[in-house]
Amino acid sequence: MKTAAHTTMVGVLLCLACLSLAMAATKTVPGEKWQQKITVQMQGMSMPMGSTEVCVPVGKASADLFKPDKNCAVSNLRQSGNKFSADIKCTGADAMEGSMEQIIEGNHMTGTARMRSAEGEMQIKMDSVKGGACQAIDTDAMVADAKAQVAAAPKVDLCASSLSNLKGKPENASMMAILFLVEGGQCVTRPANAEVCAAIQTRAGFTSLVNAEKTPRADFPSRDLTAKSVAACNLGSGKAGVDTLRAKLVSAAEAAGDAGFLEAHAPARLKQIARTECVLKGEMYAGRTAKWDQFCDSNFAEEARH
Repeated sequence: MKTAAHTTMVGVLLCLACLSLAMAATKTVPGEKWQQKITVQMQGMSMPMGSTEVCVPVGKASADLFKPDKNCAVSNLRQSGNKFSADIKCTGADAMEGSMEQIIEGNHMTGTARMRSAEGEMQIKMDSVKGGACQAIDTDAMVADAKAQVAAAPKVDLCASSLSNLKGKPENASMMAILFLVEGGQCVTRPANAEVCAAIQTRAGFTSLVNAEKTPRADFPSRDLTAKSVAACNLGSGKAGVDTLRAKLVSAAEAAGDAGFLEAHAPARLKQIARTECVLKGEMYAGRTAKWDQFCDSNFAEEARH
């Protein structure tokens, strides 16, 4: 049975064949045809993948018959006489890694790739025979053209494009704070602080900062992120500044009946609300306030009342 992993690996081996379909629209150079046969061995089974004819530039078979697809990279390429070897690493959904080697003897080339993935180990054997002449894609020219296009392309304004993630989504405030508010951020000198500062003063934005501190990552410098952001927005300094903003947002949450925010940031106050507001209908109190009605049916409220 063919798996996604070995299908990806075969894609690595055959990518030049795919490129040949675009030959009419690209620059070409004198080439040579190679008839390839590929067999995959995995989990005790041998699976022939058929035969494919590939056209590569003259004298470049060892390199161009084995090119990675967009998710794979070939590194540590080595040559010893007529033997070529390299390491392979593919990322993404079909991640795998391993090594390959090829031997060229006249018009005949054999190759073997040994790969490891989550599905196990596999071995891909390639047998290629050189045929007649052809017009091959000039891969060097393609690379040069691609580099030229990248150089000529308009530069993306990272700061401006990042702010689009904040519009209507204050829960992204932690990412924006790191870019715009914290010292060393890529956009700290941009005049966009007002938008980010407005976001961190919302309940969703403040929660985003606090949660980022709870789940630190090496690529996400969130240490003291809330205090640093509050200070950068001139809302106070240190713990006192954070507590002042938290108190303001707790009052807003209480006015709105936002039990979720209170449970995360003021659980003691929420317990008081449960005891005073969450009375059963028909008891000595007039009943529940409508905005707390759903909260009063929660386990948190039930435990607080008792």
